Order: sequence, then C-alpha cells, then structure tokens
Amino acid sequence: MGTLEDTKSSHVKKKVLRSLLLGVLVGLLVSVGFSVLRRSAPQGRSKVSSQLELGDQIVKVPFQLVKGMPVVEVMVNGQGPYRFVLDTGAEMTCISERLEEEVGFGEPKGEVTKISASTDKSTGPHKVFRIELLQAGTAGFRNFPAVMLDDTAILKIADGRCDGILGRELFADCLLSIDFSQAEITMQRGELPEPNGKDILTIEDDMGISAYACEIQVNLKIDTGSSAGITLSDRLVGREVRITERKECGCEVKTLVGDLRVWAARLDGDVDVGKYSIKTPWVHAAPINVDGFIGTGMLKRFAITIDQKNKRVRLRYASQSQDIGSE
Repeated sequence: MGTLEDTKSSHVKKKVLRSLLLGVLVGLLVSVGFSVLRRSAPQGRSKVSSQLELGDQIVKVPFQLVKGMPVVEVMVNGQGPYRFVLDTGAEMTCISERLEEEVGFGEPKGEVTKISASTDKSTGPHKVFRIELLQAGTAGFRNFPAVMLDDTAILKIADGRCDGILGRELFADCLLSIDFSQAEITMQRGELPEPNGKDILTIEDDMGISAYACEIQVNLKIDTGSSAGITLSDRLVGREVRITERKECGCEVKTLVGDLRVWAARLDGDVDVGKYSIKTPWVHAAPINVDGFIGTGMLKRFAITIDQKNKRVRLRYASQSQDIGSE
C-alpha cells in the first residue's frame, strides 16, 4: 500500500484538530443518538415492510451537505418538501414532533425505548407512527414505520433545519449509491458483485465492515449520520490501537443518551479498509459499545454503493491512489 510522508506544518495540524473536535460535537450526537435498534422495535416487527416504487430505472436525488451530513428534500404524505438527513447508521426512519403535528399520522402503532446501539442507556419511550408515502425524487416508499423524536433532539442536527432522518431500512430493496463529489444519491434495482476484499466488502451486523487500525482488526460502522472522520471506542484507542499523540476536547458532548467525554488521537499506524489505506490518521475516541464509525468526514472522499439485500458495499475513491493520506 506504500507510505505517505507527513509534511503538515504545525498550523495545519492545529486546524485539523479544531475540525476534528468540532466534528465530534455533531458527529457523535447523531451517531450515538440516532442508531435505532432492531431489538427495541415494536413487538412483532422483524423488519420494515415498505413498498418501494421507482418512477425511473435509475432515480437520482440531489442532497446538500449540512454540518457534514447529506440532507435530502422529500415529500411526506403529499406534503412538503421536508428536510431529512440520510443516515446509514440509523436503522429506522425518524420524524420530528413538528412534522407529526403538521402532517398527522393518526394513532401511534407502538413504542421503542432505546434508540442507540452504541450505549446501554434508554431514552424512551418513543412513539412509532406509520407513514403512508414518502417521496424522494421519483422514488416512493409506502407504508412503513417511523420513530418520533422530540424537536429538541432533531433541532440539534443539520443546522436546526431537519424534519427527520432517513434510516437505511427504507433502502433495503434497492442499490443505494451516495456520491459525495456529485452531491447526489442514486436508487436502482440490482446487486453488487461478490465481495473481493478490495473495493467490494461484506457488510456485517449494523452496517459494519471489517477494517484494521494499527493492524488490529476492528468493525467500523458506515455512518453517513456522523460528520466525523473515524471514531473509535476509547477502550481500544491508546491500548490495543497504538497512538502517538492525544488531545483533550475539554468538554463533554451532550447526546440523546447522555453526556459523552471525547478526545482526539493520532494513530501510530494506518487504518486499512479493503484496498484503501488511511495513513496515520487523527481519530476521535469516545465511550461507545461498538468498535467504531466511519463518518462523512472520511466517506466524502468516496462514492459508496450499498447492497443491503446481499450485505455488500462498494467503495470507490475519487483518486487513483489507494493511499488516502493523513486526516
């Protein structure tokens, strides 16, 4: 994979650190706060049973990056447009109280009591409603459940202009591509080729893919709801995963599941994801129960295609080089 000499000046390093710590404030809020657990879904629900309708063979929908997260305009039950964050780290779709008041979804169909796979804390109960139709471009999603979150939580993301979150289960029956260079998502029928361990990887539980941090195998969750680059559990960073520098944030990040103390670290080695190598990156360290996340701070360098049905993901880097360099 080769190496890349780190020639960053001290003022550039300080700028990177400031960006890292700012990314924590939003990235961890969404990553930790909005990952809806399948096991805490309404009783009897095994999966989302939305009916997907594609008005064209290939449906393309533009998005805006707001605080590093892709935000898509959608219509809900014929009303809108409303702004939803596309969050591959969230299983179920979420809506705000404000949206429920404006559109009206009838009586709730159940409750969830825990919405994060990353901590043990409960935040519920949260009411679950059924949406008749959500439209993104010429794609339509019919008859699926959505978790209602209080407006205080929703307004913390996407510059306070967010009406909900599009969870990954909506896209279970199509290929979902997210191209950050073109600022658009693509939906179409089909499947990815077999995993090759290079640019097509196997998706494990909860959108995780196998990676290596300083030659230690980790499971990193692909999370477009996090604006951070790479976040690792603090039980790994500085212990199994070697570091050369550590920087304290000096604050605790408030999330739906409580306050989280986070810090930044420079790894004493690379993060390898398939054929791609991120050279001695700065990462976030946080008290989470999963190994880590790959957020849009890193994913924006790729066009990614997710095939949930076959549990595969394709990563295509914008450059021909397989060495991504320091972050």
